[in-house]
Amino acid sequence: MKHEYRFVIASHGGWFEDSYKANSDWGEDDLDYVVQDCAEYYHGECDGWESHWPLEIIVWDTNGIFLGLFFVEREYDPVFSATEIVPPKNRKLTGTTNNTTKADTAVGVTSPLGA
Repeated sequence: MKHEYRFVIASHGGWFEDSYKANSDWGEDDLDYVVQDCAEYYHGECDGWESHWPLEIIVWDTNGIFLGLFFVEREYDPVFSATEIVPPKNRKLTGTTNNTTKADTAVGVTSPLGA
């Protein structure tokens, strides 16, 4: 069952009337998880990725009852992607004396096979 919560970023000021709304599957017995859901919502939907983390988040229930003040850090799980810019057919060695390829010369790269 989804629960609705209100929250503000303490360092940005504001109070209950200025709060964001977020939903969580977690109840008030699991406020750490509730606040993580609030932080994810803020980060993804409210330009929170631009904020200077860590943040302090104040959470209330929908009736305005204070539930707590939490310190929230943002963790990164880096993801990498690569796009080939020189096709494999252009990467053949040409027999030059320093083991560079025509493609290497074109992009200013030295072959790892060469001296």
